Amino acid sequence: MIDELADFYQATPTGKLPGKSWNIRPTQEVATILDGKDSIRHLAPSHWSFVPPWSNTVSLQYPTFNARLETVLEKATYQHAAQLQRCVIPASGYYEWRNHRDPFYFSNQDVAPLSIAGLYGWWRPQPRHHWTLTSTILTREATDNVESIHGRMPVLIADDLLDDWLDPKTAAQDILPIAQARSESLGKDLQFWQVKPLHGDAPTLTESII
Repeated sequence: MIDELADFYQATPTGKLPGKSWNIRPTQEVATILDGKDSIRHLAPSHWSFVPPWSNTVSLQYPTFNARLETVLEKATYQHAAQLQRCVIPASGYYEWRNHRDPFYFSNQDVAPLSIAGLYGWWRPQPRHHWTLTSTILTREATDNVESIHGRMPVLIADDLLDDWLDPKTAAQDILPIAQARSESLGKDLQFWQVKPLHGDAPTLTESII
């Protein structure tokens, strides 16, 4: 899986990457694609819940595993990352819950991964401690086909927009609205079906119950 992602994104594997999972939860590690200051595109593990560098603790009083694309430039937690530290979190699919109870699995049914838009940041508890890469997934209003299940959905990055999205020289004020608009058609291509309650971690979690 790591080699396939590295080839698809033309990225260099960095650090101890997580194995394949069908039930990743916030605060666990996720594979993340980002353009580093070393001019190398990295495939690296990140802590799925964004921690701003000024925080004294990795556990914030508010959830940061998702962030609304529409407001990231207004939020102190995300402003810097939205400008300079955009990333992609690749996935074969994702889950949403209808009425906070019934899980559905969303996928494009394609061999290529979904490129889910995100922001990343580096955090450490004290000077001289090791840095931890953290990330959040950007969300938008759901497309017409998805809103019957959930009102929000991940922002999906088109393949031909990937370079501009990851490039810190691309102004956030320019790329954010483009990413939101382009993700509309990608969202409409998603297929989804109801699955059993999520317990454990296995490919069977994504199977339809109908």
